[in-house]
Amino acid sequence: GVHFFVLVESSISININSKKIIKVNVVNHKSNKTKPVHVKVVEEKIPFWKTTISVLMIVILSIGLFLLLNYFNIKDYVTASEYYCSALITEEKLYGKNSPEYSLVLNNYAHSLYKQGLYKASILYYKECLRIRKNVLGEDHTYYKNTLHNLKYPCIRLGDELFDNGKYSDALYAYSELDDYLTDVEDDDYAYIYKKKSMCYWRMGSYDKAIECGMRSSVSTSIIYGDESIEYAESIRHMINVFAEIGNYDVA
Repeated sequence: GVHFFVLVESSISININSKKIIKVNVVNHKSNKTKPVHVKVVEEKIPFWKTTISVLMIVILSIGLFLLLNYFNIKDYVTASEYYCSALITEEKLYGKNSPEYSLVLNNYAHSLYKQGLYKASILYYKECLRIRKNVLGEDHTYYKNTLHNLKYPCIRLGDELFDNGKYSDALYAYSELDDYLTDVEDDDYAYIYKKKSMCYWRMGSYDKAIECGMRSSVSTSIIYGDESIEYAESIRHMINVFAEIGNYDVA
């Protein structure tokens, strides 16, 4: 009952002339450990015409696969979402909702929604994917970290759009979707999110919270870019504006 994702790496070693051994790395997605498996190649003489046809078929299939991926990944995310929905039903029946297989499709479904501009729905499904992967794989697993990275995009995009339209309360809510996940002060997204949250609070007149978030952003920016950077200067300029507006000119 243990399921595996078999990942064939680009560094597969094939030695046809000597021992005819293929080495394949098999990754157990539950333990995140790699186990090498050696497969013996059975020698068989194949007629030239069969080899030629096989090569042509591989070329045709490769071109077809490229066009198919191009269709789904670039042009028609609506159709891709429909396929992902069907796949979710299948994965749930086969493995259950709390499985790595189900979370894999869920992650891709959330991405397709993000590409359509459906940021709220994308955030919802990314967070559900994170919950599953945290419980099944753990926070240190590569798949969990990838989904966490993906979650930032719809949160930031939605927050920025709302902020630009003057909807500061809604923008703040979108940025705050990442509160439970942003813990690394050396992450530039950490600095950006807290700066935007500070600006939201400032526009809403919540100056104490604006100062708190602004200070977090300034510290993070200083660590990442240094005290002599333009990024840090812009962060400090924002704090000056906040302190000046509340009349605390000495601090400003």
